[in-house]
Formats: sequence, C-alpha cells, structure tokens
Amino acid sequence: MTTFLVIVILILNFIFQAVIMPGITILGAIPNTTLAIVVVLALSKGRVYGSVLGLVLGLIQDILFSMTIGISALILFLVGYFTGLAEDSFARDNIINPVLFTLAGTVFYNGFFALIMFFLSREITFEGALKSMFSVELLLNAIAAILFYLIFKKVFTRPQIRFNRK
Repeated sequence: MTTFLVIVILILNFIFQAVIMPGITILGAIPNTTLAIVVVLALSKGRVYGSVLGLVLGLIQDILFSMTIGISALILFLVGYFTGLAEDSFARDNIINPVLFTLAGTVFYNGFFALIMFFLSREITFEGALKSMFSVELLLNAIAAILFYLIFKKVFTRPQIRFNRK
C-alpha cells in the first residue's frame, strides 16, 4: 500500500511540475520538488532507495523538461546516494534534517548542473552559476521539503495497536 501511495505522489508531482509550476514563478525561481522528494525519501529509506529513486526520477525529469538527457539523473542519483548515507546518522523525526539536506542538495544540484553545462560548451558565467546556486529556489525547495516530509511521514507511519494495562 505504501509503494502505491509513493507512486501516486510521484506521478502527481510530475503533473504538478509540468502543468502548474511553469506558470507560477516566485521571484524568477521555480522549486525543484523532485529534489525535495529524493532527499526526504533517501533520509527515510537509505542510500540504495534514494539513489535508485534519484536515477529514475532524474531520467523522467530529463525526458520531460531537459534538452540533455542524463544530467538530472546523474545529479539526483548522487544526491540520493549521499543523502541516504545519513539515514542512520540523523534522527528521522526531526524536520530540520530534510530542510538542511535539501538546501545542500539544491546548492550541489545547481552548481554541478552549471559545471556540466560549462563543459558542454553552454554559455555559463561564474556569476550566473552563483546566482542559480544561491537563489530563491533554496527557500522554495526548503518549503517543499517540509511539505513532502509531512506527507511521507503520514504515508510511512503504521498504525499501532496499544493495549493499556492498569
């Protein structure tokens, strides 16, 4: 049941990102909700789950939104893997951890993306790369991480039967 709910959330995320988000920009930035999902699920499920999810979602994101296929897949794979390494090191119930890892993942994603685009001979300036790394997208992705953390916490929480003893 939880796998089905995760797949539904992922499909809704891509529909949301493809249809609604391009029309809504906040100070010229659009949140990368896929990155927030990869970070939240990698923190809760581990590096294997996070890296495979990052690879699959990155490929889908590249096919839907990018001219170059494979860059987002590689970056989200790395973000999912390295975030998943921290699965046992940090408390799962702390809402700050997904926010911090999403902020770090956003900076890594935008910086690595700019670096790859530079080597692919795209017109990337150092100033433009810094602006993309430290833009309003950081705040938007942090908010998305909080929302997805709360959603996936509900999805992965199993009801417990407690018998009270007196």
